[in-house]
Amino acid sequence: MKSFEATLEQLIPPGMYMIVRLQGVGLIFKHDLNDAMIETTEHLMTCGFNVTYAHTGNDEISLLFDINENSHRRKVQKFVSIVAAEASAKLTNVLGKMATFECRLLTFPNKPLVRDYFRLISTHNKTYSVWSCWKVNDAGSREIMNVPDKEIVTDILD
Repeated sequence: MKSFEATLEQLIPPGMYMIVRLQGVGLIFKHDLNDAMIETTEHLMTCGFNVTYAHTGNDEISLLFDINENSHRRKVQKFVSIVAAEASAKLTNVLGKMATFECRLLTFPNKPLVRDYFRLISTHNKTYSVWSCWKVNDAGSREIMNVPDKEIVTDILD
């Protein structure tokens, strides 16, 4: 049976930036959802993958993995299934009711495209609700950033 699974197996080549984009399925945005999404994002940054930056807004979460992240041999199906499961379980726990995420993995060959991606989603999400961003600070721990409009993402990957 493993041979049938292997036919669909995709690997992300080394040197490519990986971003996982999660979107809630059927979530209705309310203030309590915003707080729950922040808590879920914080959890995803510490659940076993090397996440260097995260963004959440409305019912979406985007995670930038370290360029050297090599978990699960960079298998697409492993990343999206584990991250979606972690997010769904955490948000369900926080809200006290069923919550589900769908997940996509995007790859980018360079830093400018990664910055463009986060600029685009932060601009889009800002029109709907409060958003929050995290990055890894110099000490290696994660910190929340309250970033003004135009300054978003200028220091990512520098």
